[in-house]
Amino acid sequence: MIGRFAGLLCLVLGLGCAVPKSISWTEDNPKRGYRFALADWTRTSVAYHEFQTQIFVQATLLSPAFSKRLTKELTKRAGLTEEQARQHAATLLSESNKKIKVFMAVATSDSHWNDLDQRSPTLIARLYVNGSSQAITPTQLEFLNDNEMADKRPFFPYADRLKTGYLVEFPYSGTQPKKVRLTVSGAPGLSELSWRLDP
Repeated sequence: MIGRFAGLLCLVLGLGCAVPKSISWTEDNPKRGYRFALADWTRTSVAYHEFQTQIFVQATLLSPAFSKRLTKELTKRAGLTEEQARQHAATLLSESNKKIKVFMAVATSDSHWNDLDQRSPTLIARLYVNGSSQAITPTQLEFLNDNEMADKRPFFPYADRLKTGYLVEFPYSGTQPKKVRLTVSGAPGLSELSWRLDP
């Protein structure tokens, strides 16, 4: 069923289906509303086999720039102070230069494949930075239950009830990223998402 609607979702949501633009890793653009900032940092990828969707991934790169915008949105919607907003969304915010965080919503044609948090998963998440062929493995991969996904949905509307949510943290201590590539892959196929960043 997800195969039939994958293309339509891209058109309707407009999140990451077009050619990725270059964006600033650290600086938020205050002239763009939250919806546009979310679109800037969100990518979509679909893995097919014989015209059938196997894996559907939507992911937001939780950069320092996006973290700033998310904090502002929390203060605006919930009437929180900036410090309260930071505490409320601590797991989503990424202000460290020693890690890269990603929020992912994943759907698979076979629900048993959607097991990235398991000890021996069908699908694995890997990160590649600045064109390197060396894969970075997660130091933390958290499955989000229904209640946690419901809490995230106002800020990530693509995280609907048909998808499984994950918060993934990768170690990184190199230079400021100029290109980030995320893969979700396994026997069912390969989904690939990439972000180009301003120097």
